[in-house]
Amino acid sequence: SLMSALPHRLASPWVYLAIRDRAAQQWKLNWLLPLAFSAAVCAILCAFDGLAGTLSIALLKCLASCNPQLFFFPGFFLTALAAVAVFEKKSLDMPMPGGSMTVSIRGTDGVRRERVLTRRLFLSLALSFLTAQSLLLCLGLHLISCFGPAVMRAFAESGPWLVRLAPPIGLFVVLAAFAQILLNMLLCLYYLGERLPSHFDPVPDSGMD
Repeated sequence: SLMSALPHRLASPWVYLAIRDRAAQQWKLNWLLPLAFSAAVCAILCAFDGLAGTLSIALLKCLASCNPQLFFFPGFFLTALAAVAVFEKKSLDMPMPGGSMTVSIRGTDGVRRERVLTRRLFLSLALSFLTAQSLLLCLGLHLISCFGPAVMRAFAESGPWLVRLAPPIGLFVVLAAFAQILLNMLLCLYYLGERLPSHFDPVPDSGMD
């Protein structure tokens, strides 16, 4: 039914994060590198600032101030997604070299199956993820800008430990999401800028080509 399928349809942009490959390159790109980067930045700030959260709050305010410029990202990714979906190039619908990248998605019959990725499917999933993720990041930064001071005052009344933990935790989430967007945007630019115009498909070692 429509209602039972609705959660899956609304969460479909994040199916991209479930892509698997033999060399675990997607896992490293989507999780290991963003989380390691975010943890390293937060650890450095805490080392200089202790748990006071002053530097974390300052960096969050800096990111929130850039939000108007970041709001063009969802539209850019959505336009690129529409272009990839209708682009007439037969090689886009061929399985990616190596055939090691797979994802479990529903077919037209509604049954979830493991599917080998084509370049069109890979780029469609990636750009769909980037559109939704960047929109959520912008909304999150907007909420931080609007309600951050009020939330911190409420935390101060509840307990000083909340005031100390909230900024680093919030910064960790924001930086991890931003790193995911940046890394996957660069990967999409590689495919759109180098792979699509090429007339050859070298056999890859890792299945990431």
